[in-house]
Amino acid sequence: MGKLPFKVSARAARLIGRENVSNAEGAIIELVKNSYDADANFCLLFIDNKYTEIPDELTKEQYEELCITNDQIHVAYIKEMDKYLLNQSYKNNNDLLDFFIGQNTIFIVDDGSGMDLNNIKNAWMTIGTDNKSLNYISDKGRIKTGAKGIGRFALDRLGSSCEMRTLKENDFSGYKWNVNWEEFESEDTVIGEVYADITEINKEDYFNSLNRNFFNNLDLSDYDDIQLEGLNFEKFRKGTYFKINGLRDIWNEKNIKNVFAGLDSLIPPKEEGDFDIFLFVSNSKKKYGSVQASSCEDFDYKVEIVVDDSQKVKVRINRDELDLDQLDNDLFLLEKFKQFPYDKDTFVKKSFEKIYDLKEIVPKFKDYDLSQLKNFSFIFYYLKRDFAATQEDLFKYKKFNSAKRRDWLTRYGGIKIFRDNFRVRPYGDPKSASFDWLKLSERVQKSPAGIGNKDGAWRIRPNQISGSIFISREHGVFEDKSSREGIQETELFEIFQEIIIEMIILFEKDRQKIMRAIKGIHDEKTEREQIKNEGKKIAQKAVKKKQRVVNKKESTEQQSVRLDKLEQENLILAKTVLTYDEVVEEKELQLKLIKALAGTGIALTSLSHEIKTISSPLVTRNQHLKSMLSNYESLDQVQLNNACVFIDLMIEKDKVLKGWLDVALNIVSKDKRRRKKLNIYEVIDKIIDTWRPSLTEKNISIELNKIDGTIIEWSALVIDIESIINNLIINSFIAFQSKEHNGDRVIKIDLKATKITDEEREYLELTFTDSGPGLSPLIKDKNEIFEPFFSTRTEDGTGLGLWIVKTTVQEYNGIVEVLDSIEGFTLHFRFPLKKGEGVRTVHV
Repeated sequence: MGKLPFKVSARAARLIGRENVSNAEGAIIELVKNSYDADANFCLLFIDNKYTEIPDELTKEQYEELCITNDQIHVAYIKEMDKYLLNQSYKNNNDLLDFFIGQNTIFIVDDGSGMDLNNIKNAWMTIGTDNKSLNYISDKGRIKTGAKGIGRFALDRLGSSCEMRTLKENDFSGYKWNVNWEEFESEDTVIGEVYADITEINKEDYFNSLNRNFFNNLDLSDYDDIQLEGLNFEKFRKGTYFKINGLRDIWNEKNIKNVFAGLDSLIPPKEEGDFDIFLFVSNSKKKYGSVQASSCEDFDYKVEIVVDDSQKVKVRINRDELDLDQLDNDLFLLEKFKQFPYDKDTFVKKSFEKIYDLKEIVPKFKDYDLSQLKNFSFIFYYLKRDFAATQEDLFKYKKFNSAKRRDWLTRYGGIKIFRDNFRVRPYGDPKSASFDWLKLSERVQKSPAGIGNKDGAWRIRPNQISGSIFISREHGVFEDKSSREGIQETELFEIFQEIIIEMIILFEKDRQKIMRAIKGIHDEKTEREQIKNEGKKIAQKAVKKKQRVVNKKESTEQQSVRLDKLEQENLILAKTVLTYDEVVEEKELQLKLIKALAGTGIALTSLSHEIKTISSPLVTRNQHLKSMLSNYESLDQVQLNNACVFIDLMIEKDKVLKGWLDVALNIVSKDKRRRKKLNIYEVIDKIIDTWRPSLTEKNISIELNKIDGTIIEWSALVIDIESIINNLIINSFIAFQSKEHNGDRVIKIDLKATKITDEEREYLELTFTDSGPGLSPLIKDKNEIFEPFFSTRTEDGTGLGLWIVKTTVQEYNGIVEVLDSIEGFTLHFRFPLKKGEGVRTVHV
């Protein structure tokens, strides 16, 4: 029967356009982008908002002019003397309000390339054109920001009709284009039946119209030089300007302020001078003028990151937070502060650079194809909003103006994405839910540690950072959502977010390392000073008491009373200290229980796949066995053997499942939360026995090397030893199953007690080794593995296991270090032993 063409109603096309330009602010930004794409140097906006509400009175001239277009004016206004006053019953009349708002006009003028008839017909008048998608580089070398060909519906969003005039350079004639957007609503009208009027105009008509409608109506007398900086009316010898009539929005102070704020962050500061935007308003208390994004000069940290075509990541960190003249020079006597980039010379220079491979930044994605993630940059500033006076004395912060910083962060805070130097909304928009699109607040909640805390990871808050990420259409990695509000959230974009977070972590670690060291030195000196002062006070008090006894003769009875009182005071003091110690010990035990429960959670999370594999057939296996034995009397020997084999398999799976449950549930047993002298061999043997079924199923062997006839005794909590060993076994268990490993699966634990030659004290030494793939070569700093939330696994890794191990070791004044090994992974632990602990010979 032939073929039938599709038809698109004019109303449907209009709705599609409206979906892509949701508000007036977004519509104006789309039109400003068009000016940029047209290679304009300037884009001028003039909002002629005569009416922001229904006026209470009209002049005679206003009344007569308005009556021509609206008969309701005759009824709504009453003549009084030489003016017309509003009948108050019409004060909240919506139809009348819409009429007055529709009397306002918006002008958008640029000095861009302009359009000829061919451009208007084949690009401007074609909805969804791929013109900018194919020809995305302008004559001036700009990457064009538009790609979907529906930006002209921004005009519809702003007003009911529009007049456009355009003139190309060196042409003697241009064009005038008119459209009434309400015609798109006509019933049964398809898109091809809606027309715009176009007429040819000469160059003089273009300039006369521009002067009459725009320049002559601008009153610049109250603007200062900064607000008009760079504006050159002589540049407007070509270009395009729009006159938008019948406005749909109330252009009051609040809405104009929002538009200015949107334009303010539209272009990053470095682009100023290449494309300048000016906003003028006829009816506003504030004069706006030049839209100038302010760069940050007062910062604590500035971090500049560039990822090049080969995925090399150049990181430049600028430190300007501390008053170096006030800083304690003992900081640079610490071993780690004698090395770059923490040495004194680097501190004085205030900045340093490091180069990484991209996968060093995100080792958890080492197995992913990240080849598209290149040729982008990220610059961000960290600014404290304020601080306590005690912190200034402790950390030696430089002084700054808190009010100015807060104002600057309110205006420019958040992390924004710029594609080809134009902002991609809504990322970093303070009015949007996407202000904190990197979920920095969640990171603070998970790890709320202060900057000087010994444990935990300090995290930057979303209201302390201002950043810009620069990407380009030229590399075609990320596509906009169809709504033009954001980037399509693909897996690659999610990985990109993780990369940005890891880049922020580079700064967080740098700042935290410095501040922890400063606080450590301060606390050590303060403690010594306090002890010295307390001792001095006690000595002075004793001397004074002795002097009083010498100078004053007391009776035996008086001496007895005084001694009794002193004993009572000492008894009260002793009881207070014991009570305090009991409270502290109780809190410490509660913390250990929390860590143990966290260990259970880590085990269940990390090994969830294995547990699911074992538990999934728990219900169906009974049904299967029942069906196998349903006709028991008629079963032959082969069928009986099959049933027995299946039962044996069930028994083995039950043993493995029991092993997992034992690991998870035995951790919180009460008897493990009491400190006592332990046979460490015996404790670790029991842990190994609990794990053995699960390890055997995965062909993992584990052995504890002992010296026959001896035991090692150590006063500790079983729950702490289990916390250390369990977390290490979990890590090895997972490492053995990674695709990087295909060799033997062996875990070895060595224990011994040693005595350092130049020390009196003995030490318990534990070495944990597995034959797995070892640390990823992407991890340059081995100690990073002990930081909270550090993980090289993308899905089931919590990043808490080794952090719990390290903090537990520190509670016993021990140390843990990663040993270099050609194959596998090795950790070495050393704990100081007290008198009565260590190796003891036993008779077997």
